[in-house]
Amino acid sequence: MPGALLKHAAIPCNQFATQPKKAMFESAALEKFFKFPLYITRQFLALTEMGIQHPEEIEKFSVYTVGNTDILQVAYNRKKGSILPVTRRYKFPQLKESVMADSGTRKTEVLYKSTPAFREALHELEQLKLALEQGKDLKARLREEMRLLKEDMALRTEYIESIIDQL
Repeated sequence: MPGALLKHAAIPCNQFATQPKKAMFESAALEKFFKFPLYITRQFLALTEMGIQHPEEIEKFSVYTVGNTDILQVAYNRKKGSILPVTRRYKFPQLKESVMADSGTRKTEVLYKSTPAFREALHELEQLKLALEQGKDLKARLREEMRLLKEDMALRTEYIESIIDQL
């Protein structure tokens, strides 16, 4: 079971077969940015333990709490015709903690905290979101550089042609 390594593992609401490995990104620059292919996911260990094998397909995620359970809902950008689910929910039971509210009367209150596995998964999803946004920014910057280079080459070509015409 993928979540067996976590002490307080996520409980997937649905289990489906995994899809075959594929190229992570169209851009080689993004491949270098991540340093390893994402399906190896040394970088996203908590997501791997939750059973997420292709984090690059994550489109968005949301977090909410029902009762004493934190729920992480992940939406994927799947290819048309894929049998894999578009969204999956992972449930993380909250940890119960008793704290002293009043030391004079020894009154205690019960607090519920998120599990470390839940916090780590959120942290990794935020890292992934930031990395993908930076990748989109990189693509835009490269396109702008190409446009400026083409403009510069056109001006230089025009200048050289005018010198040739003067000769």
